[in-house]
Amino acid sequence: MRFFCPRCSTAIATSTDASQVTCSGCGLNVDLALVNTSAGQPQLPVVLDYTDQQLGPYQLQECLGSGGMGTVYKARDTKRDQIVAIKLLYPQLVAMEHIVARFQREAKTLKNLAHPRIVNYIDEGQLDGHYYLVMEYIAGENLEQFLKANTPSVSQALEISQQICEALQAAHAQGIVHRDLKPANIILSQTGVRVLDFGIAHVSTDDRTLTHSDALLGTINYMSPEQRSRG
Repeated sequence: MRFFCPRCSTAIATSTDASQVTCSGCGLNVDLALVNTSAGQPQLPVVLDYTDQQLGPYQLQECLGSGGMGTVYKARDTKRDQIVAIKLLYPQLVAMEHIVARFQREAKTLKNLAHPRIVNYIDEGQLDGHYYLVMEYIAGENLEQFLKANTPSVSQALEISQQICEALQAAHAQGIVHRDLKPANIILSQTGVRVLDFGIAHVSTDDRTLTHSDALLGTINYMSPEQRSRG
């Protein structure tokens, strides 16, 4: 069994009958009761590691990160012979119909948003209990990583901001509001800015069944003050 450390995301391998394991990356003692419940299906925050496993024509190669709904992997599409990014819905969320519906709507949203400043949709599906969304793989670093290592000039900041606005304008023109815009969801590539992760986007045509008027959605540090005051 392999999973990711909930503190530092280091991949950990262990036997299924172990009760506890120590992370080699940060020294955290992980209680494997969180992993072994429900016939091996994990409970948050422990996330199983599917690196090197096959998902249909997709060979999962490397974990790129985890979010509120799933884990994103770099993968090879053996059918098209290209590198892609695959978002896997957490197994423990598959039984929650509204979460699955939101995940499937993210795929539909991306499919309808063909724009050079927004990550491109490639495929989606369900296989062996796994719901997945396939997107283009974009080499580069996210804006959060960039800002930790660099202080952009005024011209750089304006160029990045303008390209982000181009992506948002394209989405807004189709009645889509991102709702979780933050540096970690913005990739800086050789071809410019790309906006990612429309998992909790508001879609004006069909959002009423998935979002309540009093719902608090997004990342707390990037919410507007009027949203944060309600949480």
